[in-house]
Amino acid sequence: SALQKTLDYSMKAINLNKTDYQNWILLGNIYASLIPYDISNAYENAQNAYNKADNLSPKNPAITLLLGRLELANGSLTKALDYANKAISLKNNYVEGYVFRSQLKVQNNDISAAIQDFQAAAYYSENNPQIILQLGVLLYNLKQYENTVSILEKLVAVMPDYSDARYFLGLAYDKLGLADDAIIQ
Repeated sequence: SALQKTLDYSMKAINLNKTDYQNWILLGNIYASLIPYDISNAYENAQNAYNKADNLSPKNPAITLLLGRLELANGSLTKALDYANKAISLKNNYVEGYVFRSQLKVQNNDISAAIQDFQAAAYYSENNPQIILQLGVLLYNLKQYENTVSILEKLVAVMPDYSDARYFLGLAYDKLGLADDAIIQ
């Protein structure tokens, strides 16, 4: 009942303005949220709605990224990566595109390329602390402890209360045999 009402309201918004790409995104998001529940035609309906949004705003990398996320939810890592690449080509400083593509590359075991994408995301986001932390965690998981320390020390210097950054910095210090520094973190 709630789902049907949500779909009805989304369709009312579309009927009020079929040329507003955001109305189509809303409908696509509703259907995309149903994919994990194996709802019949959820993927196809989401794809159709996102494609209509894309036709209305073809240079919008966020829509392209939604199509990529949809493909990932549908189990196609290759198609998701194609959409991530397209989103970045539409806007070369598209931080969300770099983060998504790096996550896909990690899933595809292309770790060095994933690191490059995280570095690009950090560069274009003017050192967003969450992205820098994700890069540090990725490096830590790859056992690149010196690089982890280098990145997270800078982050902690700017944000001394960032507990997650301090935690992983402490773990990296410990792996490097710097127990006293680890305890401080």
